[in-house]
Amino acid sequence: MKKKVVPSPEFIASFQELGAILVERGYFSSLNYAKSFTRELADYIKKNAASSPKHPAPPIFNRYGNQLQYFLYNRSAQTTWYIFLEETEDKFIIKHITNSQFSGQYFNQEN
Repeated sequence: MKKKVVPSPEFIASFQELGAILVERGYFSSLNYAKSFTRELADYIKKNAASSPKHPAPPIFNRYGNQLQYFLYNRSAQTTWYIFLEETEDKFIIKHITNSQFSGQYFNQEN
């Protein structure tokens, strides 16, 4: 049976604000570009959460869930995105997202 990819309510709430945050921090010049990127990112998560290699999450991220794992999204050489999830018997629950610009210091640079 194929596992479902399900965003948690907390993830949905924070992800809805991501476009505005990316513009505010200067990653994108307009909200339209940022929204286009977040749609691309959401599609990537849905399509790749089940098949991407996963790594144990650093302990600092335990506040987002139990036995968290993360997988990577590299859209550019400048930024790596870390997508956190909990795996159950029948689904992957997406719990949190961050990037190397904001949280890179917590990750082994080889991942």
